Amino acid sequence: MAKALALMQKGKLWVHSEEGKGATFFFTLPVYVFSGEETPAPPQSAQKAPPSLLKRLLGGS
Repeated sequence: MAKALALMQKGKLWVHSEEGKGATFFFTLPVYVFSGEETPAPPQSAQKAPPSLLKRLLGGS
């Protein structure tokens, strides 16, 4: 579910693992900078997730 949430935000999630040493998880998310002059519009590429996916991610039934 974490990877799905990162992808919905146009980010990435990946893992680096070594046997016997454990795993390290990494993620990136884009940062949008607000200039303060007007209300920012959402990015053109923003997609809405289906309600069923949001319910699963947020723990709804």
